[in-house]
Amino acid sequence: MADVRTSRKWRAPPPPVDAAQNTLPTREQNRAMSLPTQLRSWWSSVKARSERRPVLLRCDEFALTQTSGVDANEQRVRLAWEQITSVYAYKRDCVTMDQIRLIIGNDELKLWIEASEDDVGFGEVVSQLPHHLLGCPSIDNWLQTVALPPFETQWTTLYRREARSEGRD
Repeated sequence: MADVRTSRKWRAPPPPVDAAQNTLPTREQNRAMSLPTQLRSWWSSVKARSERRPVLLRCDEFALTQTSGVDANEQRVRLAWEQITSVYAYKRDCVTMDQIRLIIGNDELKLWIEASEDDVGFGEVVSQLPHHLLGCPSIDNWLQTVALPPFETQWTTLYRREARSEGRD
């Protein structure tokens, strides 16, 4: 009897989905997977997303803070307003709807906050950006650019502060 692996093109199964990091297989790996394996992979990623703890965004007169997770797993990122050098907006395709997202951070420190419109406090952050970052437009001036056309990513730079050269004339 012939070995099945030698009589057909045999491919090793792809690595499993890492639910903790919510990474999905690549397209090449998806092509190599059977339909049941693809469905299990998809369901694992859906479960991982639903088990994630909500993200809380807070801003005050000094800084923007993002808190995620709970108890021992809580993670907190805090950026003072004067530390923020870049703000980007984009739309993420979530199959049946789109989601507006912001990336706020400091290029030199490599410290970033990614905020979703589903995060608690997102509206407050969006409304406070123009007040704390001179030149950052209000949501009325950028939302349509990012949101349209549907299901197409539209990267938009909302704010960019160039590095200051101190002590130079």
